[in-house]
Amino acid sequence: MTIDSEEFDAAVEEAKNSTGAYVHKFKTPFTHEGKVYTELCLDLGGLRGKDFFAIERELNEVERLTVLVPTMNTTFILATAARAAGVSRKIFDEMPFYDVNAIRSKVRSFLLSSEF
Repeated sequence: MTIDSEEFDAAVEEAKNSTGAYVHKFKTPFTHEGKVYTELCLDLGGLRGKDFFAIERELNEVERLTVLVPTMNTTFILATAARAAGVSRKIFDEMPFYDVNAIRSKVRSFLLSSEF
């Protein structure tokens, strides 16, 4: 796995200001499983070790994915976002690309902030 050093450096800088709560406001509302979303509230600070282990186990058992660097793995990051928001990971399949990327960036920064 190759990690882009510029992307990593930018993520580290953003991580320094990361908090455990994030409300993402969608540029354009979208519908997933019959519900219209205008925002998504992520309680990252409310996650516990058991959540980390559950995400890791799910990705390994369901996706057959072994995550070596969780802070740089999009699948792990979005699974964390889904758990923090109390929604299914499938929501990201329907979500506009811009919003997926913005949420990924914020959650990655949160994860990185714990490494400093």
